[in-house]
Amino acid sequence: MDLNIAEIHAHLEREAQVREKIKDEVLELEKKIRSMTGTLNKIHSTLPKDVPALLSTVRPTLLMCRSHSARLAELVPPNQFWRWKELWSKHLQSAVFVATLIQFLESGTLLSLPDINQTLGIQAGWADRFYIQIEDYLHGCRYFTLISSPYTDYTCVAVISLINELSRLAVNMVTLGSYDAPFRISAFTKDLAAGFSLLNLKNDLLRRRFDSIKYDLKKIEEVVYDVSLRNLNAPIQAPALATSPTQPPTCYGTSSSRTAQSLAATTEAADSRPPLEAPELLGAAEQSGEPQQAAPSA
Repeated sequence: MDLNIAEIHAHLEREAQVREKIKDEVLELEKKIRSMTGTLNKIHSTLPKDVPALLSTVRPTLLMCRSHSARLAELVPPNQFWRWKELWSKHLQSAVFVATLIQFLESGTLLSLPDINQTLGIQAGWADRFYIQIEDYLHGCRYFTLISSPYTDYTCVAVISLINELSRLAVNMVTLGSYDAPFRISAFTKDLAAGFSLLNLKNDLLRRRFDSIKYDLKKIEEVVYDVSLRNLNAPIQAPALATSPTQPPTCYGTSSSRTAQSLAATTEAADSRPPLEAPELLGAAEQSGEPQQAAPSA
């Protein structure tokens, strides 16, 4: 009996050490994410022509997250992903949100899950210890307008949060005199919404977050309507804001019509991967209804 108690005590001590090491590494990752989100929050008061310079100060910090990914993969014991994932899940989702926002601001396109893995330095061989779940690609933690909820870690959506943030950006760009930005944002968000509609979402937290997209689309459409009504600009159909024919789009480039198919293909590719053994997750909370908003008056 004494021997068993000693073994249990030693096992608990080892787990406590692993937990503390993971928490310390996640804390360093969180500091970088807060720095990036604080800088990116300036896009709402920055002219589009100055956004590339702003992004150039953020991307190096994003690439520095690769060292934290490698360190976390080294700390987590083999086949224990599900045991420790709650320690870094919301912070990893925030990194996904930052990466997707930067990608849109640079080229007007959606960053795929494989590209995010490459950006954050996450290798396929870490699948039993540390990787980005497809739910973490869709689910994320919003640092710009963080929602207070008992389910904050899982209900704030990285891709959906991008749409939420762009609806705010569309208003602020008009305030700054960039009247073409709402048209590009509208095209991009509609493609994303079409991509989500291709997914077979169940009646869970992700589905309820998806239902919130229609309010963001409505907000963006109202901005586009007001700009069009005042003849401030016409809908943009040119592929990009590029300084020369050889340069790619630099800021708020028009989204491709393939965005919806790209989102669906990303989820299908992730679903084809063999699932890991995992404990049964908690059931979704009671579905909370969303207040209906009245249509704008003519």
